[in-house]
Amino acid sequence: EYMGIMEIKKEIVEIKDNIPVANPIADEEKLKKLKMKEAIETQLYSFFKLGSSSRYLKLREAEPKMLMTVIGLLNHGATIETLDLRNSKIDSKMAKEIASCLACNPSLTCLKLRDNHVQNEGAVAIAESLIYNNTLTALNLRGNHIGPEGCGAIAKALEKNNSLTRLNLMWNNVELEAAMALSDALSVNKTLLSLNLKGASLKPDGAKELSRCFVKNSTLEKLNIMWNKIGAEGAQAISKALLENYGIKHLITNKSDILEEGEKFIAETKAARSAVNIEINCT
Repeated sequence: EYMGIMEIKKEIVEIKDNIPVANPIADEEKLKKLKMKEAIETQLYSFFKLGSSSRYLKLREAEPKMLMTVIGLLNHGATIETLDLRNSKIDSKMAKEIASCLACNPSLTCLKLRDNHVQNEGAVAIAESLIYNNTLTALNLRGNHIGPEGCGAIAKALEKNNSLTRLNLMWNNVELEAAMALSDALSVNKTLLSLNLKGASLKPDGAKELSRCFVKNSTLEKLNIMWNKIGAEGAQAISKALLENYGIKHLITNKSDILEEGEKFIAETKAARSAVNIEINCT
């Protein structure tokens, strides 16, 4: 408990690293912290070396050495279903190491990398692994400074990936380029159920491109495009497309600058789709 939470069980492994100690200046305190880190790494290694498995492994604010320990375990077949590495200062180089796990570890089903610095280069590496991965069902890349190139690569991977059901690209820059790639991918993808594009720099042209896929895609159930600037024009395009699509059950457009005119388009679609249970939030 000295550094936060360190719980190693068969069901859950949770570690919170790099928490400031009460007196970080004192050499004695620093030494205790260092020994605790080493103990965590040793315990982690022993835990998985003995053939144990974990449904959930969480490391918050983990340092590179700790991350490499986990990556090494995954590359050697450690059984972990959910890996949560949020807020661990993961850069594109470390993201590439993590991407390598996706290609060789058959147990991982959920990867959470929110609030890191994966950026375009790291996202491209993850996208390449997704093409060959058939076990990951959820990927969270929220707030990773990823631009259209990286988001587009992830989107393109969806054309071949047949396992991912939830994708979170919230607070990254999708823009028009990646919106086009997402539309093309979702026109052929038959597995993705939930797509989160909250605050993803979507504008009217991006929303119109995204709406194209609704004609062919009947699998996607939830789409979050709140905190964008799709305007009334974008709202109209999506509303019209949804009249031909009966797969989407939940559309979130709050705070997307759709104006009164856009709200009217959304309301008309909601009324027309009332018989097929669609929930639309736009206020």
